[in-house]
Amino acid sequence: MKTQVILTAALALQATFGYCAYAAEPQAPAHIDGIHDLERRLFFGPDSGNSAGQAGGASFIARKGAAKVALRVPKSMAAKFSCSSTYRITDLGTLGGSESFGDAINDLGTIVGGSRIAGDSESHSFVYRNGRLTDIQPLDSGAIRTGNYGINRHNQIASGVMAGGVYQAAVYDWQTRRITELGTLGGIDASGFSSAATAINDDGEVAGYAYIDGSQRHAFIYSEGVMTDIGSFGGWSVAFGINNKGVVVGGAAKDPYGSAHAFVYADGTMTDINPFDDPGFAGSESYAHAVNGRGQVAGVYRLEDGSDFRGFIYHKGRFTDIASPGNRNVDPLAINDRGTVVGVMQTPYEATCFDPFTGYYACTQYKMHAFTHTDGRVFDLNGLIANGDGWELSWAADVNNRGRIVGYGLKGDQFHAFLLTPTLKSRCAP
Repeated sequence: MKTQVILTAALALQATFGYCAYAAEPQAPAHIDGIHDLERRLFFGPDSGNSAGQAGGASFIARKGAAKVALRVPKSMAAKFSCSSTYRITDLGTLGGSESFGDAINDLGTIVGGSRIAGDSESHSFVYRNGRLTDIQPLDSGAIRTGNYGINRHNQIASGVMAGGVYQAAVYDWQTRRITELGTLGGIDASGFSSAATAINDDGEVAGYAYIDGSQRHAFIYSEGVMTDIGSFGGWSVAFGINNKGVVVGGAAKDPYGSAHAFVYADGTMTDINPFDDPGFAGSESYAHAVNGRGQVAGVYRLEDGSDFRGFIYHKGRFTDIASPGNRNVDPLAINDRGTVVGVMQTPYEATCFDPFTGYYACTQYKMHAFTHTDGRVFDLNGLIANGDGWELSWAADVNNRGRIVGYGLKGDQFHAFLLTPTLKSRCAP
């Protein structure tokens, strides 16, 4: 039986999706929903956690025998000194349980996410507005949960709902408190999952993914009451973002169980924007997670040697690399109209590991930290909080056009959703 509890464990991925996975410590929260916790969180494998006894403190699963391909990403040209705002942090609280997780924010400051309820018996979706957390079940609060949310300026929330024993894409209207079911693409898997919405624009157009049969799913766009399959490159596909021009971004594969390339879908055409020149899908892998009003796309790609993932910004055929020296697996999750990117990366820390043959030894482990990319540089958000005593920010999930950031982090030993509000002060670094 599936539970509704959000656990502080690593996110599980379907092997059929062809995603690479890496381990991290501390672990990221997982929504126990069978195999459908995609969110925009692609790379945290089921064996995430303390990787004691492994060099570097993290285990990586990479495809072997990948063909050599040419990288089209130029090195980023950072300014001599780059600056970022500092932030004031607000704890969003919980719905009575021990933990909560912020996922999306609109320009009005309305936030949506998930939280344990009293007794930690279940997890429900919430809206945070004007300092108050409100339970909005049944949206994404049933036996199957995805943790996927998008919210537009009309406070319409894209996610999913259980309907007749099947999980399908839905939109919740905060003003009217009404849920609109978006339908399916005709498929359903053995667990009762059919479709999920991941993003919504200000015109009410929705992006997401849905099963087309019992095992394969495709990205969709929902507009004027109709869900349209936008196809793939021959295999599976999933959409993660949509802007106000109806441009959709995500990942799509050539083979049913192959790795994906980032795509942009506009005017009825899906375009491969993988940073590597690899039209044959010989070994490269990438995903587009978000697109802003200017058409800038934020995403992630796997390095040629398979060791790490690295972020990118794509705009009008040009790629900008998003890297953070000393850190690993820089994964952009959102981008606002100013080009500010937020996401998650692995940061190193010194630890003591254990080898059953040699005993304890000093090693380097990696844990998740929230970051922002601005002015050509990646900043760890943990170094930018004015009142952050007791916090370790793990995940920056979204940023609005006022620069406010939502996500979650460790407060004590529990994850809590947070809101970061820019202050008038800045912090600069070479």
